[in-house]
Formats: sequence, structure tokens, C-alpha cells
Amino acid sequence: MELLVGSVVAGLALLIGVILIVKRKAFSKFIEDSQRSTFGQVGTRLMGRPEPVYVVVVGLCAVLIGVAIAIVLLTR
Repeated sequence: MELLVGSVVAGLALLIGVILIVKRKAFSKFIEDSQRSTFGQVGTRLMGRPEPVYVVVVGLCAVLIGVAIAIVLLTR
């Protein structure tokens, strides 16, 4: 059971990471629109425009987490 749950979590982390990296501009625009709808123009000025680079960093972290889980599952 542990192997099944771990492999599902690792697969989801890898999938989410790859999707974030591929669709980084769309997610960046979504974050900007969410900030604007929540905080108005003040939110855009205070928080600045989200850069797609930050979305790539989050995607890479998700991929690394998925790889780490897969390595732990394979070496147990």
C-alpha cells in the first residue's frame, strides 16, 4: 500500500511540475488576475507583476520532490 500511495504522489508531483513549467505564462497571468481581483489596483502595485521565472522555480521544486519520492521508494 505504501508503494502504491508513494508512486501516485510522486507521479502527481512530476505531472504538476511539468505542467507548471510548460504553462508558466498562463499561470503567471492567472496569478496577476487573482491579485487584481482580490486587492484591486493597489495589489498590483504593491505586489508587483508576477514573473514566469518564479512559476518555473515552483515547477522545478515539484519535479525534484517527485524524483526524491521515487528514489526513496526504489531504494527501500
